Amino acid sequence: MHNALETYVSRYSSFDGYWLFGFLIGQLDHLEFDLLAPLGESGTPIEAAQLRAGQVLREQLAKAGLGIERVRRAVLTLRRGQSADVVGEQFFTRGWELHASLQAEAVTGRVFHAEQLVRVAVHNPQVERRGAVNGGWALWHHAGITRRG
Repeated sequence: MHNALETYVSRYSSFDGYWLFGFLIGQLDHLEFDLLAPLGESGTPIEAAQLRAGQVLREQLAKAGLGIERVRRAVLTLRRGQSADVVGEQFFTRGWELHASLQAEAVTGRVFHAEQLVRVAVHNPQVERRGAVNGGWALWHHAGITRRG
């Protein structure tokens, strides 16, 4: 679960060529996604966030030689935390902490849990570089990776 969550919050999660979480953080309070739900569209940032989460979980399971059928339950939770300084390569701004938590239960009953904390500024195309890589919008903090089960 650690690898799946780390990949999910990475700079490679994008929407319209920009880092996905910059679009979400300004309006985000609490989101919860069922990662076993059928993969849908990605027309809005929230839809893109859910689609990306489901894709990443499936990709990471495949890398481990496991199929999605081995997972009974998988939930991703995103929660906006307190305001925070965000330092990029060539800028400083205010943003928020984003708490991401992934919990999955295998069909065996074993539970896996991972958490990440990243600092995110609201999307600003005047400073953010467009492309597959986010241009420095996140200051990464690993807030505790745990495995239970």
